[in-house]
Amino acid sequence: MLNQEKTGSYIAEKRRQIGMTQKELAEKIGRSDKAVSKWERGKSMPDPAVMEELCSLLNISINEFLSGEDIRNEVYFNRAEENMKVFVKERSIIKRSTWILNAAYAAGFLFILLGLYAVSLNISGVSDISFFIDIPSLLFLFGMVLVLLVLSGAAVDFFCAFSICFKKRKPVRKEAVKSVRAMKMVLVLNLLSSAFIYAGNMVLASGLGPEQFLQRMSYYFLPVWYGIFLDLMLVPFLFRLYSIYDRCSGEEGDT
Repeated sequence: MLNQEKTGSYIAEKRRQIGMTQKELAEKIGRSDKAVSKWERGKSMPDPAVMEELCSLLNISINEFLSGEDIRNEVYFNRAEENMKVFVKERSIIKRSTWILNAAYAAGFLFILLGLYAVSLNISGVSDISFFIDIPSLLFLFGMVLVLLVLSGAAVDFFCAFSICFKKRKPVRKEAVKSVRAMKMVLVLNLLSSAFIYAGNMVLASGLGPEQFLQRMSYYFLPVWYGIFLDLMLVPFLFRLYSIYDRCSGEEGDT
């Protein structure tokens, strides 16, 4: 894995050596000074489109950029091969993450649209939904959680958590931490979204008579039960992630 903090410090060091400010560097490569600041703080990496131009301005090679340090001539070619392998792996991870984000975003809006359609069928009387299965609310719940998960930036970490739990790959401590946080976020989003849908149901039911309202109370409360049920399904995965996190921490402490 590329060390973003090390590379960022290297960019800042080389920029200062040539007497250039962040704003001046940003203008020369067509980026904002905020983007340059993020690079130097290790919060993000320059995209490949500007990497060559950036290295040229800083008077460094791409291999030195990827290594985050000056490379002696005698080890240059060995380091170049290592950096190329890491870079290809990083791009593959980014491509997979982008696919997951787009899929989750599309699925979220699809669930919301299906929920709206189910509500329209229910209102028009075309569909007689059972008092034990609130399909519109269930679709809304899935859709809201997925969209909020993508917007929060934790969607990839959440879906990667399952591959970690099922031992599809061995994680590092940082990945385990991110997956734990994402799983916790989903547990909270499930309850908040279900409560929001419940509140919406209560508002829509405000025009009903007392007798009709009491008859449908259990039906309106179903979204909350859905949220609780989903959380109960995910809690074992959260405990599994905690045990993996502890194991990763122990292994890194031993090294």
